[in-house]
This record gives sequence, C-alpha cells and structure tokens, in this order.
Amino acid sequence: AVPPPTAEVSVRTLASDLAAIRASGGAVLSPAGTSQPVSHAEAHPITGANSHLLSSLLGWLAVLLALIAVAAGAYIGYSYLTAQEAATPSSQTTTPPPSASPPAGGTGLASLPKTVPQHTSLLSRRPDHTGTFPLEAPAGTLKTHIQLIREALERIPASARTAELTPTDAAGAPLSFPGFASLVGASDLIPPDAYRTTLREDFTMLLVRGQGVFSVAYILELQPDTAWLYAEPGVRNLEAVSSLPNIFLQNPGPRLSPFTDDTVAEQNVRTATFTNASTTLTYGFFKNRLVISTSRQALDQSLLFLCFELGSC
Repeated sequence: AVPPPTAEVSVRTLASDLAAIRASGGAVLSPAGTSQPVSHAEAHPITGANSHLLSSLLGWLAVLLALIAVAAGAYIGYSYLTAQEAATPSSQTTTPPPSASPPAGGTGLASLPKTVPQHTSLLSRRPDHTGTFPLEAPAGTLKTHIQLIREALERIPASARTAELTPTDAAGAPLSFPGFASLVGASDLIPPDAYRTTLREDFTMLLVRGQGVFSVAYILELQPDTAWLYAEPGVRNLEAVSSLPNIFLQNPGPRLSPFTDDTVAEQNVRTATFTNASTTLTYGFFKNRLVISTSRQALDQSLLFLCFELGSC
C-alpha cells in the first residue's frame, strides 16, 4: 500500500518574516547608525586641529623672517652710507686770517702769524738803549737762537742798564710773541686761543742789567675791552710747560718751588724760584698789560717804564 503524503512544512526565513510584516501593514526599521555618512573631519578630529595649528605657525614664521630681512637691509644700508660719508672729503676749507704773515712753527701755533706788520713799543719811557736783532738766522748761516741772543746782548753798550730789543725774523720783520716763543723752543707757553681772544700778538722786550747779566721782562697788551680775568686762565698754562726755561736769557737751572701767589704794586702775581741765584719767574697783569719777567728787578723796572705806579713818570 502506498503511504499517505506527508504534511507540507513551511520554513521561516528572515526574508519570509519581512514579507509577512509588510503584508500585515507593519514598518520595517533599519539598523541604527548604518545609514548616516561619516565625515572625514569627524572621523579624524585630531588630524584637523594639527593642520590648523601648523598653518598658523607657518604664517608667524613668515612674518618674523620678513622683519629680520627688513632690519638686515636697513643695517646694511646705514653701514654703506656711513662708509661713503667717511670716505668723502669735507667740502669745508679753513681760510687763514687775511692779516696773518707766514705761520709760526711749532705745536699749536701754525695758524698764528710769526711776525707783526709793525712793532709798537709799550713803554712810556725810553730805556738807555734800543735796537733790533735777528732771532732767525739767514739761510746758509749755522747759528742757533742762543748764539743770536748772546751776540745781541754783547752789542748793548756797557753803560746801558736797560735796553729794549726787538727780535726779527731772517727778513727783518718784527716777530710776534707766538713767533718768538716758537723760535726759542717754547711754542706751548701760551695756548693759541689766548692770542685770538684776549692778547695782542705784538710785544715789548725790556732787558735789565744786574750783577753782570741781563734778565728780561716780556710785556704784552690785552685786546680792547678785555678784562685780565678772561686772559689769566690761558696765561697760567705757562706754569705747567717744560719749555718755560727757554724764555730765560741764561739757564735758570731746575725749578725749586711751584708757582705761588704774591703781591707786587698791590696787584696779584704768580712767582716761582729757580736754582740759580736771584732767578725767579713772575707774571701778572697790570692794568691792560701782561708782564712776564725772569727776575724781580726786571719786573720792577718794567712797571717803572710802564708808568704803572703814580708819579713814576
């Protein structure tokens, strides 16, 4: 006999279940989070922040490099202009005074005249002897200024106690005091500015005989409307120079004492003593005259011939 057919068996699958749900009017839900796209920035948040920071750093670095380049360019330009200015000679020229004769040699006196157009004696009384002598030897003559001074002293008459001698250059022009100081080796005695502002360059040389030798007083005149207080600082320079003995007619020897204050004819003076007997250097201002003397006797005689004291003339 043939067995009866077996009962039909239906198999449920996911597809059949979904079809049954749709047939009954139900909704099919999609799995959460599987249908929304994910952006690259959200997937890699750290990588995006680093890119922004790197861009900022590169921008600031570019600004810093630009500033450095500008500063370097400015420095190079300034250095170049400075070097060019230093290498370019100045267009300004120094014009010597129109009245200046050939300049006196020696340190600091190059711009001062060696001679004066005309010598005018500052003495109010005539001494026993007057004359001129060359302090600058003519070309081809091998004589020092010491020899020329000695020859001039020998020509003074034995009977003369006082003499006014005017030193000249080789051509016979009267020397200025800066020119005289330069030729005897005392060019640094008084600073050049003193002559330009307070002292006249012409001078009088008064010699006084005493105990067989001559001492000397150099007399200069202040410029018009110049008080001695303005001239004194420049003249005081002579106290510090080593060339001071060169203005003596004989060697005074080493200095025994520094300059000290003294009073002569009720005027303030400065005095220093030297080794040789009766040798002093005294200088001071008497009215509008500066007197530099190599002995007290020469100072007294110069004041007498200047008629400084009342009744002396």
